[in-house]
Order: sequence, then C-alpha cells, then structure tokens
Amino acid sequence: MARVKKYSPEVRDRAIRMVTDHRGEYSPQWAAIQSVAQKL
Repeated sequence: MARVKKYSPEVRDRAIRMVTDHRGEYSPQWAAIQSVAQKL
C-alpha cells in the first residue's frame, strides 16, 4: 500500500522555512513546529 502525500513539496519547503525563521520566538523547536502547523 503506497503512502499518500498530503502536502506538495512547495508547501513542505514553506513550512520548513517558516519553522526556521520563527525558531527563535519559541523555546523548544516543537512549539515552533506546532505554531506553523496550525497556520497551514
């Protein structure tokens, strides 16, 4: 059974860029990831 990709490569790249840009605003990196995930 093949895995279905939920997000396009462009969206994934944007999410990674957003987490990297906002990493300093959050104490653990996981908090930055959660914040970006809510926005997407």
